[in-house]
Amino acid sequence: MTGNYDVDLPNFKRDVEARLYEFDVSGHKVRERYLGDTAENLFLGATNWTPAELVFWFAERLSSPDLTFEDLSEFIRRILQRLAAEEGITLAELVRLRFTLRKLLAEKIKACRAAAYKAGWQQVLFGAENVACVKPDITRTFNAEYYPAKNFYTGCEQFQKHFYPTVGDMNREEVYCAQLIDACESVATWIRNVEREPLYSFWLPTHADKFYPKIGKKTPDS
Repeated sequence: MTGNYDVDLPNFKRDVEARLYEFDVSGHKVRERYLGDTAENLFLGATNWTPAELVFWFAERLSSPDLTFEDLSEFIRRILQRLAAEEGITLAELVRLRFTLRKLLAEKIKACRAAAYKAGWQQVLFGAENVACVKPDITRTFNAEYYPAKNFYTGCEQFQKHFYPTVGDMNREEVYCAQLIDACESVATWIRNVEREPLYSFWLPTHADKFYPKIGKKTPDS
């Protein structure tokens, strides 16, 4: 997954105006000593970490069942390499910023994962060999005696073809859509499908969640 995505960290910013202080507790007093005006002073000196050890540190904390450890490590290595090559960040600086970088890397991987899931979902549904279609053997039967809506529409519009006596709450755009459906001659009945009710409502899978469309039944002669 990670090999197809860029290795930028757009939210990573170096604080070039950072100030460095040293605090020491002596007796019952806290002593403060100012060490420098720039961020460069903060990252002076060597580190006993190697680049491979730093990559392993990140990969171990960011591992996920949907990523091989090798792919994850290589993706992290490429990101750290870009930070060093293009922004001049030293290994010592990367080590000291590792907790901030871990958060940014997690966000980056999450964004790449969402993009990969979306692309895969589109490919499965609409790829050359996989065309979405409707099959009669996969159906949803609505219980005429139970409508799972928690809030109900209280506006002035009256609907003649809704399957249940009451209609689930709707915003203005949904009311307009419901009016068109209700007035359509080829529609025998329709249902304000209730969201977040996967056991009682009809839904379609998306790459990230479930989609709950309004449901309509055609008249026999349409």
